[in-house]
Amino acid sequence: MQKIAYLIALALITAIAAPAHASEPVKVTKLRSAKVIIFDAPEGTQIGEALREQYTPGTWTVRSEPQRGYVQIAGNGTTFWVKNFAIDTDRRISSSAECGVKLAGSERKMGATRGLGEECK
Repeated sequence: MQKIAYLIALALITAIAAPAHASEPVKVTKLRSAKVIIFDAPEGTQIGEALREQYTPGTWTVRSEPQRGYVQIAGNGTTFWVKNFAIDTDRRISSSAECGVKLAGSERKMGATRGLGEECK
């Protein structure tokens, strides 16, 4: 009987805690490279850049799911796009394939790149 009561209490706590976490915006915790290029749209025009040493963690929030390798960010009173791989976030975000990418200029697929671009066919 105690085991059932424990499981019910655990289920209620989980159900109450999950929506609170889901409503929190995903925050950018750090910039991965020394300079992150800022775009006006996915695959758009470069409108600026952000320097890692000047970025304050948590000041940017993710606005939407990544599109074509770019993620929309709200920060500094505006909305812009950055490459998905250029940032780290406090929660995992999934990205679709970025088509037409060349890694280190190599045409040959290696074991580490298996499946790269398969969604682009």
